[in-house]
Amino acid sequence: ESAGDILKQGIQAAHRRILSPSEVRGTIRALVTGDAPPRIFKGAQEIDMMPAARSAISTVGEQIVSYVSREWGDELGGVASAARRALLIGGGAYYFTDSLKAAIPHLETARAPEFANAFGYLAIGQNASEEAWARNRGQ
Repeated sequence: ESAGDILKQGIQAAHRRILSPSEVRGTIRALVTGDAPPRIFKGAQEIDMMPAARSAISTVGEQIVSYVSREWGDELGGVASAARRALLIGGGAYYFTDSLKAAIPHLETARAPEFANAFGYLAIGQNASEEAWARNRGQ
């Protein structure tokens, strides 16, 4: 969403063109899928959206790396270096894996990262004891 906002603001400033939510989503998604982005026009002039989209993704990727480095960094400059495994989940993994992998070399991306959180909670629930379920229900 942040990358989409940056893209939208950049195009508005550079071309005086307000992008619709579907134009933003289609352009950002084209970076991941390799599909052609939506064709965007200002008057008769087509706007090449991909440089601005790549820049927006890069900006947000840098922000994420900066945050993760502050939170999980050590005194020697390592990030998540005490962790045996670092797993990237969530739909943003499609856009920010490369940025984060540069900071966390042992980073892995979950298969179907957009569903990983839900699958994790499902696994916990399926493995919870009846006693744990009873405590959760307040019994």
